[in-house]
Amino acid sequence: MPITKELNFQNIILTAKNFSPGLYSQLWFVNNGLLEQEDFLSNSVFTPNLLQLFTNNFALTVSPTQLVLSLVQDLDAIDKIESILIQFIKLSSGVSIQGAGINFEWVIYDIKKNTNILSRSLFASDKVPFINFFSDESSKFGFYASKDYEDARLKMTILPIKATKVLDTLESEYIQFQFNYHFVPNNENILESLSSFLKKWKKYSNESIKILETL
Repeated sequence: MPITKELNFQNIILTAKNFSPGLYSQLWFVNNGLLEQEDFLSNSVFTPNLLQLFTNNFALTVSPTQLVLSLVQDLDAIDKIESILIQFIKLSSGVSIQGAGINFEWVIYDIKKNTNILSRSLFASDKVPFINFFSDESSKFGFYASKDYEDARLKMTILPIKATKVLDTLESEYIQFQFNYHFVPNNENILESLSSFLKKWKKYSNESIKILETL
């Protein structure tokens, strides 16, 4: 049986010094045309120090130093979400964005092999000088690589983990693939800079899938 590959989540993270979560209410989003009243799910939370907004398409969390926007559905919604995020930043006057990252987390597994065996078959190499220190059956293996891709820096981290997937309730063992496309925006033209970065979301997703397809 081939290796099973599943997308666990995808999001964009913006880091900043001065988000003000208390400024963003349901009324603020509606009055500024970002969302309709019926878009808000009942588990959304608005406090002075933390915003947690949930819709059928995305989840948005804003703290004083970070914004995290996670896709709930597939990439078909990304154009609308890009528009909402750019408008959100435009209306958040005085916020200085320090960094941005589009992230994809995939997990892989083989029901016939535990992560020790699978990770060894994928990532262990006799060419590694210290490989003999990790020769017993308890050993697990991972991988890290990075490169420039488009206008971002791709950082790929692969680790065997024991965790609960986003839509599951049971803890299981997987090999986790984290793809981080890191970008430093130009704050002199922040909206155009971020918009250009966001438009490459599907390209970054496809590049991650191409890497996984080599397994």
